[in-house]
Amino acid sequence: VGDVLVELGEENSAQTDERLMKALQQLNVEEMSLMQMRFFDKIPFKDLCEILEISETAAKARVYRVLEKLKGIYTSLL
Repeated sequence: VGDVLVELGEENSAQTDERLMKALQQLNVEEMSLMQMRFFDKIPFKDLCEILEISETAAKARVYRVLEKLKGIYTSLL
């Protein structure tokens, strides 16, 4: 959770953790799976691209897009 909050520019607290969990629940299964692999399982992009069978650039772009979506959801929960 802490790594995702850092990406969102937030500090870790009970309130931000709860808001992040609500935001994560609004992602679709594929997006949530990507966030779990990258931030919770800490799978590096080099390995992530092999799992997803895409280029490393495409893996980074997918993570970035999901983070941007998550930021929008997260800020709407203020």
